[in-house]
Amino acid sequence: MKKIILVYNSKDFEPMFIKVSDVSLDQELANIFRETLSGEGAKIHLWVKKMWKSELEVDAYVYLDDIEDSDVNPLVDDCQQRYGIGKRYKTKTQKENVLALKEHIHRDTGGST
Repeated sequence: MKKIILVYNSKDFEPMFIKVSDVSLDQELANIFRETLSGEGAKIHLWVKKMWKSELEVDAYVYLDDIEDSDVNPLVDDCQQRYGIGKRYKTKTQKENVLALKEHIHRDTGGST
């Protein structure tokens, strides 16, 4: 079973990356941080370095859990489209969806990362 994880920073809680994982949330974050510190150069690692340089925390949220492998790609596509993740410019609907999601994440995490 897989999970869809949204990665965001502690300043605005806006999801910036989607990760699909079969490990725990804590382990996935540890993997991202380990890869970042070892010099990996993918977009997510460069973004993490930028957040750290700006003294912001990087955290993640389990968006969906217990997903069958065959359902992962359509659900990731839906998530990207719904929230405009990875896009510089978002539609009005995507902005509204992001705002609602940010409020949900903020509430669900107790307002802290």
